[in-house]
Amino acid sequence: MGPLPTDQDRPMPRVPWLDGVRALAALYVVVHHAWLTVFPDPLHNRGPLWVGWLMYGQLAVAVFIVVSGFSLGLAPVHEGLRLRGGARRFVRRRAWRILPAYWAALALSAVVAMLFLGTRTGVHITARGMVVHALLLQDLVHGATPNGVFWSIAVEWQIYFLFPLVLLVARRFSLPAAAGAAAGAVVAVHWASSTVPALHRVDNVTPQFFALFCFGVLAAGATRQPLRPAHRRGVVGLTVGGTAALVAYVVAAGPPAVVRNYFTIDLLLGALPAAVPEPGRFLISASPS
Repeated sequence: MGPLPTDQDRPMPRVPWLDGVRALAALYVVVHHAWLTVFPDPLHNRGPLWVGWLMYGQLAVAVFIVVSGFSLGLAPVHEGLRLRGGARRFVRRRAWRILPAYWAALALSAVVAMLFLGTRTGVHITARGMVVHALLLQDLVHGATPNGVFWSIAVEWQIYFLFPLVLLVARRFSLPAAAGAAAGAVVAVHWASSTVPALHRVDNVTPQFFALFCFGVLAAGATRQPLRPAHRRGVVGLTVGGTAALVAYVVAAGPPAVVRNYFTIDLLLGALPAAVPEPGRFLISASPS
Protein backbone atom coordinates (compact mmCIF):
# COMPACT_ATOMS: atom_id res chain seq x y z
CA MET A 1 0.00 0.00 0.00
CA GLY A 2 2.97 2.31 0.50
CA PRO A 3 3.64 4.78 3.32
CA LEU A 4 0.85 6.13 5.46
CA PRO A 5 -0.57 9.53 4.35
CA THR A 6 1.33 12.54 5.61
CA ASP A 7 -1.44 15.13 5.33
CA GLN A 8 -3.51 15.23 8.49
CA ASP A 9 -6.41 16.64 6.51
CA ARG A 10 -6.64 13.27 4.74
CA PRO A 11 -8.09 10.41 6.80
CA MET A 12 -5.67 7.83 8.09
CA PRO A 13 -6.24 4.24 6.91
CA ARG A 14 -9.01 2.59 8.85
CA VAL A 15 -7.79 0.13 11.46
CA PRO A 16 -10.58 -2.42 11.97
CA TRP A 17 -8.95 -4.24 14.89
CA LEU A 18 -8.51 -0.91 16.73
CA ASP A 19 -12.23 -0.21 16.36
CA GLY A 20 -12.82 -3.60 17.92
CA VAL A 21 -10.62 -2.85 20.93
CA ARG A 22 -12.36 0.50 21.40
CA ALA A 23 -15.81 -1.10 21.10
CA LEU A 24 -15.02 -3.87 23.61
CA ALA A 25 -13.66 -1.37 26.15
CA ALA A 26 -16.72 0.87 25.75
CA LEU A 27 -19.10 -2.09 26.00
CA TYR A 28 -17.43 -3.28 29.20
CA VAL A 29 -17.81 0.19 30.76
CA VAL A 30 -21.52 0.30 29.82
CA VAL A 31 -22.18 -3.14 31.30
CA HIS A 32 -20.10 -2.24 34.37
CA HIS A 33 -22.33 0.74 35.12
CA ALA A 34 -25.45 -1.34 34.59
CA TRP A 35 -24.02 -3.87 37.05
CA LEU A 36 -23.34 -1.07 39.58
CA THR A 37 -27.04 -0.21 39.68
CA VAL A 38 -27.69 -3.72 41.02
CA PHE A 39 -24.60 -4.00 43.25
CA PRO A 40 -23.80 -0.42 44.34
CA ASP A 41 -21.35 -1.55 47.06
CA PRO A 42 -19.06 -3.89 45.07
CA LEU A 43 -16.28 -3.99 47.67
CA HIS A 44 -18.65 -5.88 49.98
CA ASN A 45 -21.09 -7.47 47.57
CA ARG A 46 -20.14 -8.31 43.98
CA GLY A 47 -23.09 -10.58 43.46
CA PRO A 48 -22.76 -14.04 41.89
CA LEU A 49 -19.31 -15.13 40.73
CA TRP A 50 -20.34 -15.09 37.09
CA VAL A 51 -20.96 -11.31 37.19
CA GLY A 52 -18.39 -10.27 39.82
CA TRP A 53 -15.74 -9.62 37.15
CA LEU A 54 -17.77 -6.62 35.95
CA MET A 55 -16.61 -4.41 38.81
CA TYR A 56 -13.34 -3.25 37.21
CA GLY A 57 -14.68 -0.57 34.87
CA GLN A 58 -11.68 1.70 35.42
CA LEU A 59 -9.40 -0.87 33.79
CA ALA A 60 -11.42 -0.65 30.58
CA VAL A 61 -11.07 3.13 30.70
CA ALA A 62 -7.30 2.66 30.99
CA VAL A 63 -7.28 0.60 27.80
CA PHE A 64 -9.44 3.21 26.09
CA ILE A 65 -6.94 5.97 26.99
CA VAL A 66 -4.08 3.97 25.43
CA VAL A 67 -6.16 3.51 22.27
CA SER A 68 -6.82 7.25 22.21
CA GLY A 69 -3.09 8.01 22.41
CA PHE A 70 -2.36 5.52 19.64
CA SER A 71 -5.10 6.87 17.36
CA LEU A 72 -4.12 10.52 17.82
CA GLY A 73 -0.42 9.70 17.58
CA LEU A 74 -0.56 7.97 14.19
CA ALA A 75 -0.63 11.13 12.08
CA PRO A 76 2.01 13.15 14.00
CA VAL A 77 4.56 10.32 14.05
CA HIS A 78 4.41 10.29 10.26
CA GLU A 79 4.65 14.10 10.15
CA GLY A 80 7.89 14.53 12.03
CA LEU A 81 6.14 14.49 15.42
CA ARG A 82 4.26 17.67 14.56
CA LEU A 83 0.59 18.57 14.56
CA ARG A 84 -0.43 19.85 11.15
CA GLY A 85 -1.77 23.35 11.72
CA GLY A 86 -0.35 23.54 15.23
CA ALA A 87 -1.68 22.94 18.73
CA ARG A 88 -4.48 25.47 18.45
CA ARG A 89 -5.97 23.74 15.41
CA PHE A 90 -5.66 20.37 17.13
CA VAL A 91 -7.54 21.54 20.24
CA ARG A 92 -10.18 23.27 18.12
CA ARG A 93 -10.82 20.07 16.13
CA ARG A 94 -11.00 18.04 19.33
CA ALA A 95 -13.45 20.55 20.78
CA TRP A 96 -15.77 20.34 17.78
CA ARG A 97 -15.63 16.56 17.94
CA ILE A 98 -16.32 16.21 21.67
CA LEU A 99 -17.97 19.25 23.24
CA PRO A 100 -21.32 19.47 21.37
CA ALA A 101 -22.18 15.83 22.11
CA TYR A 102 -20.85 16.11 25.66
CA TRP A 103 -22.87 19.25 26.45
CA ALA A 104 -26.00 17.65 24.99
CA ALA A 105 -25.45 14.56 27.16
CA LEU A 106 -24.83 16.78 30.18
CA ALA A 107 -28.10 18.65 29.63
CA LEU A 108 -30.04 15.43 29.11
CA SER A 109 -28.53 13.91 32.25
CA ALA A 110 -29.55 16.96 34.27
CA VAL A 111 -33.13 16.78 32.98
CA VAL A 112 -33.39 13.05 33.71
CA ALA A 113 -31.90 13.53 37.18
CA MET A 114 -34.31 16.36 38.05
CA LEU A 115 -37.45 14.70 36.68
CA PHE A 116 -36.95 11.02 37.39
CA LEU A 117 -33.88 10.01 39.39
CA GLY A 118 -33.24 12.75 41.93
CA THR A 119 -35.45 11.37 44.66
CA ARG A 120 -34.31 7.79 44.05
CA THR A 121 -30.56 8.37 43.83
CA GLY A 122 -30.07 11.50 45.89
CA VAL A 123 -28.59 13.36 42.92
CA HIS A 124 -28.90 17.13 43.30
CA ILE A 125 -28.51 19.50 40.36
CA THR A 126 -26.83 22.80 41.23
CA ALA A 127 -25.71 25.75 39.12
CA ARG A 128 -22.15 25.30 40.38
CA GLY A 129 -22.11 21.63 39.44
CA MET A 130 -23.43 22.32 35.94
CA VAL A 131 -20.84 25.06 35.32
CA VAL A 132 -18.01 22.88 36.62
CA HIS A 133 -19.07 20.01 34.38
CA ALA A 134 -19.67 22.23 31.36
CA LEU A 135 -16.08 23.47 31.69
CA LEU A 136 -14.82 19.88 32.11
CA LEU A 137 -13.29 20.63 35.49
CA GLN A 138 -15.18 18.05 37.55
CA ASP A 139 -12.01 16.14 38.44
CA LEU A 140 -10.39 19.33 39.77
CA VAL A 141 -13.26 21.33 41.28
CA HIS A 142 -16.03 19.93 43.46
CA GLY A 143 -19.54 20.23 42.07
CA ALA A 144 -22.66 18.09 42.27
CA THR A 145 -22.68 15.77 39.29
CA PRO A 146 -25.73 14.89 37.20
CA ASN A 147 -23.88 11.91 35.78
CA GLY A 148 -20.92 10.27 37.49
CA VAL A 149 -19.56 8.66 34.32
CA PHE A 150 -18.44 12.04 32.93
CA TRP A 151 -15.24 12.06 35.00
CA SER A 152 -13.13 10.30 32.35
CA ILE A 153 -14.14 12.78 29.64
CA ALA A 154 -12.66 15.61 31.71
CA VAL A 155 -9.43 13.66 32.19
CA GLU A 156 -8.99 13.00 28.49
CA TRP A 157 -9.90 16.60 27.58
CA GLN A 158 -7.12 17.85 29.86
CA ILE A 159 -4.66 15.37 28.34
CA TYR A 160 -5.29 16.90 24.91
CA PHE A 161 -3.70 20.15 26.11
CA LEU A 162 -0.55 18.24 27.12
CA PHE A 163 -0.30 16.31 23.85
CA PRO A 164 1.59 19.11 22.00
CA LEU A 165 4.09 19.21 24.88
CA VAL A 166 4.61 15.45 24.57
CA LEU A 167 5.38 15.84 20.86
CA LEU A 168 7.76 18.72 21.61
CA VAL A 169 9.73 16.57 24.06
CA ALA A 170 9.70 13.70 21.56
CA ARG A 171 11.13 15.96 18.83
CA ARG A 172 13.87 17.23 21.13
CA PHE A 173 14.78 13.80 22.46
CA SER A 174 12.73 10.77 21.39
CA LEU A 175 9.31 9.19 21.80
CA PRO A 176 10.60 6.68 24.40
CA ALA A 177 12.10 9.60 26.33
CA ALA A 178 8.78 11.48 26.23
CA ALA A 179 6.84 8.42 27.41
CA GLY A 180 9.40 7.75 30.12
CA ALA A 181 9.28 11.36 31.30
CA ALA A 182 5.47 11.20 31.44
CA ALA A 183 5.58 8.00 33.48
CA GLY A 184 8.14 9.49 35.87
CA ALA A 185 6.10 12.67 36.26
CA VAL A 186 2.87 10.87 37.12
CA VAL A 187 4.65 8.62 39.62
CA ALA A 188 6.04 11.74 41.31
CA VAL A 189 2.59 13.38 41.30
CA HIS A 190 1.01 10.25 42.79
CA TRP A 191 3.67 10.05 45.48
CA ALA A 192 3.16 13.71 46.38
CA SER A 193 -0.60 13.25 46.48
CA SER A 194 -0.21 10.23 48.78
CA THR A 195 2.19 11.88 51.22
CA VAL A 196 1.27 15.60 51.31
CA PRO A 197 -2.22 16.16 52.79
CA ALA A 198 -2.73 19.42 50.89
CA LEU A 199 -2.23 17.56 47.60
CA HIS A 200 -4.53 14.60 48.22
CA ARG A 201 -7.05 15.84 45.66
CA VAL A 202 -4.46 15.72 42.86
CA ASP A 203 -5.01 11.98 42.50
CA ASN A 204 -8.60 12.76 41.44
CA VAL A 205 -7.27 13.60 37.98
CA THR A 206 -6.00 9.99 37.70
CA PRO A 207 -2.53 11.19 36.59
CA GLN A 208 -1.61 7.68 35.44
CA PHE A 209 -3.92 8.16 32.45
CA PHE A 210 -1.53 10.77 31.06
CA ALA A 211 1.23 8.16 31.06
CA LEU A 212 -1.14 5.65 29.42
CA PHE A 213 -1.93 8.16 26.67
CA CYS A 214 1.81 8.60 26.08
CA PHE A 215 2.25 4.82 25.94
CA GLY A 216 -0.30 4.82 23.13
CA VAL A 217 1.60 7.55 21.27
CA LEU A 218 4.80 5.53 21.73
CA ALA A 219 3.07 2.50 20.22
CA ALA A 220 2.01 4.65 17.25
CA GLY A 221 5.65 5.55 16.75
CA ALA A 222 6.45 1.87 16.37
CA THR A 223 4.39 1.76 13.17
CA ARG A 224 7.15 3.66 11.36
CA GLN A 225 9.62 0.79 11.50
CA PRO A 226 8.55 -2.83 11.96
CA LEU A 227 10.27 -5.10 14.41
CA ARG A 228 12.10 -8.15 13.18
CA PRO A 229 9.95 -11.31 13.23
CA ALA A 230 11.79 -12.74 16.24
CA HIS A 231 11.39 -9.51 18.19
CA ARG A 232 7.76 -9.28 17.16
CA ARG A 233 7.08 -12.74 18.54
CA GLY A 234 8.77 -11.67 21.75
CA VAL A 235 6.52 -8.60 22.02
CA VAL A 236 3.40 -10.69 21.50
CA GLY A 237 4.58 -13.30 23.99
CA LEU A 238 5.40 -10.65 26.59
CA THR A 239 2.01 -9.01 26.10
CA VAL A 240 0.07 -12.25 26.41
CA GLY A 241 2.12 -13.45 29.37
CA GLY A 242 1.94 -10.11 31.14
CA THR A 243 -1.81 -9.88 30.62
CA ALA A 244 -2.30 -13.39 32.02
CA ALA A 245 -0.17 -12.55 35.06
CA LEU A 246 -2.07 -9.32 35.69
CA VAL A 247 -5.44 -11.07 35.40
CA ALA A 248 -4.23 -13.75 37.82
CA TYR A 249 -3.21 -11.05 40.32
CA VAL A 250 -6.56 -9.27 40.05
CA VAL A 251 -8.42 -12.55 40.67
CA ALA A 252 -6.17 -13.59 43.56
CA ALA A 253 -5.88 -10.19 45.28
CA GLY A 254 -9.60 -9.40 45.29
CA PRO A 255 -11.48 -6.10 44.88
CA PRO A 256 -10.20 -4.14 47.93
CA ALA A 257 -6.54 -4.67 47.02
CA VAL A 258 -7.16 -3.94 43.35
CA VAL A 259 -9.01 -0.70 44.08
CA ARG A 260 -6.29 0.42 46.50
CA ASN A 261 -3.65 -0.23 43.83
CA TYR A 262 -5.48 1.08 40.77
CA PHE A 263 -2.62 3.51 40.06
CA THR A 264 -0.03 0.75 39.62
CA ILE A 265 -2.42 -1.68 37.94
CA ASP A 266 -3.55 0.98 35.46
CA LEU A 267 0.07 1.64 34.48
CA LEU A 268 0.83 -2.04 34.01
CA LEU A 269 -2.38 -2.71 32.14
CA GLY A 270 -1.80 0.32 29.91
CA ALA A 271 1.73 -0.78 29.03
CA LEU A 272 0.45 -4.17 27.84
CA PRO A 273 -1.99 -3.06 25.12
CA ALA A 274 0.53 -0.40 24.08
CA ALA A 275 2.78 -3.25 22.96
CA VAL A 276 0.10 -4.73 20.70
CA PRO A 277 -0.08 -2.06 17.95
CA GLU A 278 3.44 -2.86 16.65
CA PRO A 279 2.35 -6.27 15.33
CA GLY A 280 -0.86 -4.52 14.32
CA ARG A 281 1.18 -2.37 11.92
CA PHE A 282 0.74 -5.04 9.30
CA LEU A 283 -3.02 -4.89 9.72
CA ILE A 284 -2.78 -1.13 9.19
CA SER A 285 -0.85 -1.66 5.97
CA ALA A 286 -3.45 -4.14 4.78
CA SER A 287 -6.40 -1.91 5.61
CA PRO A 288 -8.19 -0.09 2.77
CA SER A 289 -7.70 3.67 2.49
